[in-house]
Amino acid sequence: MEPKFESYTYKELLDVHKHIDRDAYPDRFQKISELLEAKKVGTPSSLNSESDNELAEDQDDGIYSKPPIRNIDQDGNYIPNDIPIIERILNLIIAMSLLTYGLYGLYKGEIYIPGKRGNGIHLYGEAVWIMFVGLICGAIVFISVVIDHYDKRDNEHKYYKFGRLVKYIGIGCLCLAIIWELVRR
Repeated sequence: MEPKFESYTYKELLDVHKHIDRDAYPDRFQKISELLEAKKVGTPSSLNSESDNELAEDQDDGIYSKPPIRNIDQDGNYIPNDIPIIERILNLIIAMSLLTYGLYGLYKGEIYIPGKRGNGIHLYGEAVWIMFVGLICGAIVFISVVIDHYDKRDNEHKYYKFGRLVKYIGIGCLCLAIIWELVRR
């Protein structure tokens, strides 16, 4: 009895595609590849379509928010990820903005963090340096996405781990700088 791959979600199909014995089950592998392509392209088919919630889960929530999915073609060959040019340019602009703002803050001796409600917070002294390290971490995260596009090796998972680590270090520096400034007052 053959599994009903039509009822699988996109993530489940990717998992099966990755682990199936292609030599023992070439027909199943072909069917899974076709289903993945149909779901990836979004072509209507006689398949049970995924619900809106499942499709929303597959969408990106930000940089390094979800582990990368290894892309392979029908023959099992690795396909390098492709970051659109507009996203690469935007990431570089954001990285340069973070670095510029941090350098300007070092020059002035003050970094302002705007608040959603209220006046925000001004950082001075050592807190500026801590915040600058956090801004550098943020820039590194955005730049690593661009570098990952040009790195055609099968190592997206390494960029993911590196990006998450640097992202959390940056967030930690932001929190530490704010706490440092509040305690200093």
